[in-house]
Amino acid sequence: MSDPEIIETLRRIHHRKQARSGAAPADLSRVDERLREIQQTQALAAQRARRLAEASGPSPVQQSLAIVGPAGGRSGARFVLRNDQQREVAPELVISGLAGEVRAARSVLQPGESCEVRIDLDLADLGTGSHTGHVDVLDGSRRLLRVWLDVEALE
Repeated sequence: MSDPEIIETLRRIHHRKQARSGAAPADLSRVDERLREIQQTQALAAQRARRLAEASGPSPVQQSLAIVGPAGGRSGARFVLRNDQQREVAPELVISGLAGEVRAARSVLQPGESCEVRIDLDLADLGTGSHTGHVDVLDGSRRLLRVWLDVEALE
């Protein structure tokens, strides 16, 4: 239901209540005033949300990589990291949920530049079956990318 539909519904409800109670028409002006206040508050909240979205830049992207390797052995994968920011980025790579290392071919990326990222996993402590972890690409405290690692450890 859109805002105008909600406002019209509230007015109809108020009119019905007014008709049943015999309230004075002046009460309707207070309802209209309150509805205007609600509309202004909603407009300010929407404006604030747009400004926050613009200031924080694009939302973090998530991707998945499927990795297959021998249980008790080692396996790995690689992906290309591209700097879509409008500024220089020094990506920090953090692996979680799995044992291994993550390395980027470059330590600093200019806007529009790309580099290869290698993931080397140690499957020594994993039994056979499916396992999940992820690699976060951070720029300071801000996450730019999360790559989910779907690992299948085979016998």
